[in-house]
Parts: sequence; C-alpha cells; structure tokens
Amino acid sequence: MRRRICRSLIAGVVVMMGLGSVGLASAATMHAPVDSQLWYTFDGERYNIGVIAVAPNGRNAYCIETGVPASYEYGEATAIKDSTAARQVAYLADAYQSNTDPTTQAAIAMLIHDHFEALDKPLWQQRKAAFLKEHPTVQARADALWKEAAGRVATTTSATVTYLEGKRSGYVDIEITGSGGAKVTGVPYTVKLTGPATFDNGRNTASGKTAAKTIRLAWKATDAGSVTTNVSYDHGTIERLTSGQDYLRYGTSASEKKDVVTFDVVKTFQPGLTTVVGGKVVDAGDEVTDRVTSTIADGDTWKSGATIKADGYYFAGIKPKALGQGIAPKTGETSKDFLARLKAAGYSPAAYGTAEFTGAGQSREVRAVTAPDGDEPYRSGGNGHTGFGTWVWTVDRERQDASVREWVRADFSSALMEQPETLSVRTPAAVDSTATEHTGVIGSELSDQITVTGFPDDHGEFKGSEEYGFGADVERAQVSVWWAGDAENPGNNKQYKPSGATVPKEDDHHRRIGTWEYPAKNGRIKVGGGVADADGKPVTITAERAGYYVFVYSFSGDDRVQAVTSAYDDAWERVYIEPDGERHSPNITTAVIPPVTTVGKEFLDSAKVTGRLESGSYVTFTAYEPVADGVEPGTGSRILDEARVELDAGKTAQTVVSPGVKADKPGKVYWKATLWSPEGEVIDSHPLGIDGEITTVEEEPEEPAPEEPQEPQPERPGSLPVTGVGQAIPLMGAGAAALVTVGLMLAAIRRRS
Repeated sequence: MRRRICRSLIAGVVVMMGLGSVGLASAATMHAPVDSQLWYTFDGERYNIGVIAVAPNGRNAYCIETGVPASYEYGEATAIKDSTAARQVAYLADAYQSNTDPTTQAAIAMLIHDHFEALDKPLWQQRKAAFLKEHPTVQARADALWKEAAGRVATTTSATVTYLEGKRSGYVDIEITGSGGAKVTGVPYTVKLTGPATFDNGRNTASGKTAAKTIRLAWKATDAGSVTTNVSYDHGTIERLTSGQDYLRYGTSASEKKDVVTFDVVKTFQPGLTTVVGGKVVDAGDEVTDRVTSTIADGDTWKSGATIKADGYYFAGIKPKALGQGIAPKTGETSKDFLARLKAAGYSPAAYGTAEFTGAGQSREVRAVTAPDGDEPYRSGGNGHTGFGTWVWTVDRERQDASVREWVRADFSSALMEQPETLSVRTPAAVDSTATEHTGVIGSELSDQITVTGFPDDHGEFKGSEEYGFGADVERAQVSVWWAGDAENPGNNKQYKPSGATVPKEDDHHRRIGTWEYPAKNGRIKVGGGVADADGKPVTITAERAGYYVFVYSFSGDDRVQAVTSAYDDAWERVYIEPDGERHSPNITTAVIPPVTTVGKEFLDSAKVTGRLESGSYVTFTAYEPVADGVEPGTGSRILDEARVELDAGKTAQTVVSPGVKADKPGKVYWKATLWSPEGEVIDSHPLGIDGEITTVEEEPEEPAPEEPQEPQPERPGSLPVTGVGQAIPLMGAGAAALVTVGLMLAAIRRRS
C-alpha cells in the first residue's frame, strides 16, 4: 500500500499570530497533484515524499502525520501558530507552489516533517533516514532551501534615529532581519510615524520592499512632541487541514507590526536676546549704544538659513525712583501688547535700534537712532530726556519674513529697567556769574553772584543704587578765589592778567586765597559779602593787595551731572584791584526802555557811561528770552548776544543804547550790559536780575470791538475841523526815542550787587 506524505494547504487568511481556526460547514475534497514526489522503501513498503494533494483553492498540501493513510477528504482548516519555522515553511510553500521538480518538493516536504510532524517524530526520523539513503542529494537541497527562506523571511525589526538639525529633522534607519540575523530581501514593509513628524514626501508613511540593506528614511518635525516609529512587514502563514491524515498548506499573507523606536521632535525654536549698554554713564549729547547677543531656549536649535530680526526701544528721562521698579512681560504676552502696556504706564520710546542674527551666540553693536528703521543717530539728553535711560528688546514673530515666521515659536521681550540695560545720562551743568565789582582798591570787599543751571531738580537727594551700579549724588560744589599779580612791584600786575581756562599752579605770582563749599544745585549763589556757605559760615573776602582776583566755580561731577569748572580767564569773574595812585575805572548805569512792553513790540537797553575812557572802549548788551516769574535769570536762550556798541573816548559822560529786540512770548527778559577796555578787560558790569535791567513782556491786549457808526451831525456855523496831535508830529526812530527817554528818566538805576 502506498502512503503519501502530504503538504498542508491554508484555507483562510490568518491575520493575527497564534492559533485560530475556521470550521468548514462540510468536508472538502482535494485532488491528486501533478507527479512531483520521490519514492522510497521503508519496512518493505513503498512511500512517497512531496506534494501529496492539491486543495480546492489550488494550494499544494503536504503530509504532517507519518504512518497514517492519506485521504483527500478534510473537515476544517486551522491556523498554525506563527513562528520562524512557520514563516519559512510558508515562504517555501508559496515560492515553489508552481515548481514540479520532485527533488525540490521532496526537500520542502522533508523540512515540513522536520518542523511540524504532528504524530510520531521518532518514526519520521526512521523514515527520513530510509528516504535519504535512497535520495542523498535531497538533504543538500533542503539545506539550501531553508537557508534561502531564512534570507527572505523577516523575523526581527530594529530602528535607530539620527538628528540632523537639532530635533527638527533627521533620519530613521530601519533594519528588517531574518532568523540568521541577516537583512532580508524582497519583503514588503511599511513604516509609519505617529506624532508630529512626516517623511520627506510629506506623509507619515513610507512603503517598499527590503533589499538586504538598511532602510534609511528622512523625516522632519511638524511640531513639538513624541514620535513613534511603527514598522510592519508581510510574512506568510500556514494552516493545518484536519483529515484522516492531517495536511499542511500555505495560508495567506499576514502583517507584523511593531513599534521599534520613539523619539522627541521640535520644529520651532525660541530666539532670545541678552543685552548690555555700551556705557553705564554717558554725557548728554553722546550717542547711545547697546551690545545685543542672540540666544535660543535650552534644547532648541536655530533653524539653518533663518535670519531673525530684533527691535530695540530706548526709553529716556526716567526718574531715580523708577530704579528697581521694572516691568516684565507676562507669560504668553506678545511684544506688541507688552509695548502697549509700557506706553499705558507712561513709557514711550525716545529712540530705536535694530539687529539681525543668523544663529545663536552672535553679537551686534547697535546705535540708537531717532526713528524706527532710521539712520539718524540719537543723542542722549535731547528733548529734556535727562536722568536714566533703559532699553527693551523684542523679537516680534509677526515682523519676521514669511519664510522664517513658521520656525519661530513665540515672541520674545526683555523687561523694562533690567540692570545691564540701564544707564545714566549726565547733564551738563552751566555757570553764569559776574563779580559784584570789577574794579576796586586795597581793602575792598569782593563778592560774586553765580547762577547755576543744568542740575536735576532733585540733585543731592539720590543716594545711589548698588543694584544698578550708580553712585550717589555729589552734594557740594566749590568756589575758589585766586590772586594773580606782582606783590613786589604792583606796576607789573597786568603782566599776570589771567589767561587760559585752567587755574595755574601756585607760585609767587599766583595764590589761591580760599575755597568755600556750596550746595550743588540750581540757583543763585552769593559768594562773599558775609553770606554763609554750605556749612553756615559767613564768607568775607577782602582784597589785601593789588592785582587780579578771580572767582572759579568747580563741581567734580557724579553719575548724574557732568563735571564743570568755570574758566580762570572769564572776564566777568575777575576783579582788578588798583595799586595805590592808579586812577579809578569808569562805570556804567543801566536802564531798560521801556520797562513793560507787549509781545511783538521792540524794546531795548541803555547804558550811561561816566569816567575817563581809553580809545577803543565799548559796551556789550545781552538779552535772554522771556521766562516766567521765579525762573533763575539767564536760563533761557539769548535773543541778543553780546551786541557791541562803540564809545567816544573824548567824553566823560555818554549814553548808548542796544539794538532793539522783540519777544514772541510773554515773560521777563533779563538784560546784561558790560563796559569793556580796548584789551577786552571787563571794566564794569552787573549781575543778572538787578532792578532796572528787566523788561516785562505782556500779551498783546485784545482789540476792542469796533464802535457802531454814528449818524453824521450837521455842522454848526463857525466851527473849526478837529485834528489829532499824531497827525502833526512824525514818529521818531527807536534809537533816537531811547536817547530822549534816557535823558528824561529820573530813575535810571546804578547796578546793585
């Protein structure tokens, strides 16, 4: 009796691994195959090995129960549990389905018995030995087929991820290997990304067939998060046909799915900035600079090729009390909204800056300009913007180029009043002073009136800030009096007339008489004449020898006010003490014309000069723009600046007038007249604000409404026509009128100290 060793046929599609079954409603019938078996003898009986039957679906069936008579009838098909051997057998059964070579089919049948013999494994080994004795070449064919199956059947997957640009892009390497560890070929696969990333094709899946090498797939992030790489590949399945003698046949193709690697991705990056001002203390009029350095958030990577634009806003005129009272952006607040919040709090930019960066860690030196995206340099202290200044820098996502915007995560804004971004603008102090007397004799008391401007109104109150690195106000200034001359031979005194702005070194011809301290504040200081200094001590200065006496005001400077020293050779600050026997210098008496006027009308100053003059002597007139009551004289701009009027040396008494001026606003105009020698020596002058040297400018009164026209009255017999005085007297020029007025004035006032 011939017994067939059969090859089973899978009747249904097996999708999941493991055992499953499909019960048939009724028995199915297989049919005999094409002759594709090899015969052998065992215990005197003839048997064959190879394809034993062909299932109804056309699949070859192989026997898996040794010693049981073959039958073409079977009742149900049951999936055989997935394994490496099952996959390799399925591959061979499928790959060689149409192959009729008896040796090949016998080798496949032998491999099936080796791995899936279901009844009597020892008996199979005996039969196998008998078979190979007659067909020894089949073992080599079986070994070759099994090796082939191992190289074409996937059993293991692995993956590694490589980042190319931070966590923004990279590639994933997939390896699909067989039972021997070698990469398989010809296996369909699909790789899927679950999470915020896609492959270069813009999709989250990529498919193909293995080619016995690593599968490299490039990816790019679409957002931030975790991405899982899932690899699925196809493999065959086998199933058991239940019969009198069970069979094995190919089932169907199944897919193996595995999550092989999970990795984090980040598409965008968060640019930021660190900044530090070019100088913590700058002088008014200086440019303002800032050193800006680009940064990114931890874990981020700058997008290659992306140029980030940063905008700077410089705020000026900040008071000391604001130090330490910074304003920071809120979480999620846009740069635009933050700047609007600063404006609502009273902070509007005085200057601007811009910088561009193509990577993190780059630094730019930025110069403040007067307008956004402008190029005119901003000068500190302009428009009254003294005090402290600070920068705020932003990276506004909406202001970036469209090609860059998608890569920027959110806006960046630095806080207002950050310590490295805050500076102090030192104001320039100004000194306008005039000695009370410019000439005198030995024994005369000397005094000076000094008008100081430019200090902050609260100067002396700021105690410094260790946090911001600013020193306290220097609370006092000094006034020194210097003598210059020849004590041994006073006739040579004029050889030592002060020259140069800097005080000289002390020697036999230059002596410092004394130094006194006064508050470093705006206002008027009286030095000498018994007026107390900052310590409350009366100051009296007496000329004890002939020569020149010079008042020098000095402030050493601090972090809010620049240093200032009045010039040693300032003629208004100088007093000449005549040696015994020298004639006294002439003097002037001044008066404004008129004392009260209106906006837009001309007014002037006059000076009566008495005494003997040298040829070439002259008078200068200066007038300051109108200021309100209580404002220190000389703090405004000059509307007449040292206008020179020549004198007649042949006259011992003469009156001269200044050019006429007009004011375009109301207030008090302060005048100053100075009598000069031909050599430019001040002979006589007066401090600002003395009686008689102030013109009060008032608003032009409103014109009265025109009167209603009167009905003409009949002329009475014998009456004469009425005429006005103005019709008969022509108007005089301003200068002539002034001289007439001066001649009539009884209250012309000699300047006072």
